[in-house]
Amino acid sequence: MQKTIRVHHLYKTITLGIGLVVLVILCSLIVKQTAMGKEQRKIQEILAYATSNEEEYKENIQESLELVGCKNSGITLTKTVDTDGHFCYYIQIHHKNLSLLNELEKEALFETLDLHSGDMESILQSEECITDVTFFYQII
Repeated sequence: MQKTIRVHHLYKTITLGIGLVVLVILCSLIVKQTAMGKEQRKIQEILAYATSNEEEYKENIQESLELVGCKNSGITLTKTVDTDGHFCYYIQIHHKNLSLLNELEKEALFETLDLHSGDMESILQSEECITDVTFFYQII
């Protein structure tokens, strides 16, 4: 009889121990998912903030191109974002008149584009998580 009570007591203790281990694992997973969810939401907010400023950035580039006789230029903007908050923009500009610019005019155009990039970089870096922004231009 006493062996039956001990076995029954041991069974309850083991069951309780397993239950506690499972409960701790579940709680850990829930906390981890909540933290990851917050991080994902923050990343989505940063991307939305950056995207909301990209149209104005493209419009500024378009205005600069119109000043050098390249009205209706095609502007393709591609963005990559690293997990550490580094933004990289690739800007391709398409217009037949760009090939007619001499070196001084191209240099002046790139300086103007760099000014717009600096403005965009300042806007993006006003967000705490955007630490670094790089711009690459290609004239086609």
